[in-house]
Amino acid sequence: MHISGISLAVCLIISKKCSLELLDEQDASSGSLNQSPERLAVSTTWLLNFEYIIKQSKKGNLAVRFLHACAFFNPTEIQHDLINPGKPPIDDETYRDYVNTRLGSLDILKLLTDFSLFHRNKASSLSVHRLVQEVIREKLKSDDQHILSLVDAISMLSFAFAKCPSPDDLSLSNIITKHDRASSLATNPSLFHPWKRLCLHAREILSIINSFKVLHKEILIPETAKIIYECALDFNISSKTDKATQCVEFAHKIINLGGTSCDSAAMFSHQVPLQESVRRYIFYSCLSPLDTADSSSFGNRTGSKCEMEQMHAEGKSHVNNGNFQKAVEMYSSGMAEVSSFDPKILCDRALAYIKLKQYENSLADLENYLWAF
Repeated sequence: MHISGISLAVCLIISKKCSLELLDEQDASSGSLNQSPERLAVSTTWLLNFEYIIKQSKKGNLAVRFLHACAFFNPTEIQHDLINPGKPPIDDETYRDYVNTRLGSLDILKLLTDFSLFHRNKASSLSVHRLVQEVIREKLKSDDQHILSLVDAISMLSFAFAKCPSPDDLSLSNIITKHDRASSLATNPSLFHPWKRLCLHAREILSIINSFKVLHKEILIPETAKIIYECALDFNISSKTDKATQCVEFAHKIINLGGTSCDSAAMFSHQVPLQESVRRYIFYSCLSPLDTADSSSFGNRTGSKCEMEQMHAEGKSHVNNGNFQKAVEMYSSGMAEVSSFDPKILCDRALAYIKLKQYENSLADLENYLWAF
């Protein structure tokens, strides 16, 4: 962990003092005294870094505002695009102006990663430990900022959804009238992949809202309903029809309770459950981009079957040697080389993804394998 400008000796003294203060603040009847040493260590370190960040002039407070919102996102992949002015706009003009510039958003990213509150992923995203999220939410409850930060998260996610291609953009008539296989109709298999990744955050927010005994008026806004509707589409394309239908009903409930005058038919572009041809089309447009090939060339691969089989064999060799990332890259290269490949390679890549704990990618490959027959 990184604490700038503080010697190790001083850091240890402060850490011990903060740990004692944390124990003193615990409610003896709450059972929180039994929390694990790991959790207490995370709490202590986070509080140290938090206090230092917030003292970093104006940008410290702005970074903390984004950090608070991230407590309500999926922790494994927090995209850079989530640092935005919000929709509806975040109720802080200084924050909106700062993050609306590339330099400002990068500055916030640097500050948070420098203090180990976030870790940079290989792609343009960050990750944060769930324990850190829990500590943040607990602190927000004590500071009565919980709902404000949840609304910030809804606004930032809503803004990000509005800026990326989504199933809302589809013209269904062409899909429904054609009888080709959905996989062949999808001209860009990664078109909706960014949308699919944002749906992870939508599901997280949905789970949090579902845990409320009372729906706070601050979250009864059209943007909340829209995010829940995105969950409905996401569940539907994953063949979880019951959950999808429940989400649509919940989205309409949010609109009705909020009393907002809006055209729900226009807001919710597709009727759920989707027609099967539409569901498959969207599914085949949410695939992960190939690691070694531009997804726009999906239908124009020119390599030989022999080359693909050789790469497949090399991928298996990497698996046997425990190098699962190399295996994924080799499997992806093999599929990128030819216009038609053995679907079994999808199973092998799915197993490699499981070893890498990339479960969403694994599920996508397995579902693609099933639809290949």
